[in-house]
Amino acid sequence: MCFMTVLFFASLSVTMVNFFQNMWFGLVISLAVWFVFNTKVKEYLPTVLNIFAYKITPEINGGITPYFFNRALYMVVGIVMLIMNYLLVKRSPMRKVKEGKK
Repeated sequence: MCFMTVLFFASLSVTMVNFFQNMWFGLVISLAVWFVFNTKVKEYLPTVLNIFAYKITPEINGGITPYFFNRALYMVVGIVMLIMNYLLVKRSPMRKVKEGKK
């Protein structure tokens, strides 16, 4: 389940960097989203939007398991952001400079 969290936050930061053409925006926005999910604010979010939501399951002797629906949601959002990155890089003005086009 850790893969989906990493996929989401990695694609979020890279998407913000490519969208704003500034590395600091990607860092700050990713940290802000992470901070929201790890503070009291997460209690006001629906469970499906909380990427760090877990539940105690009595069938595995009180083990902790993640909610799978929100993991799937963030996996889809992460994949969509990766596709957006491809499109953002294609239209980037820096790409044309590197290829020698004006």
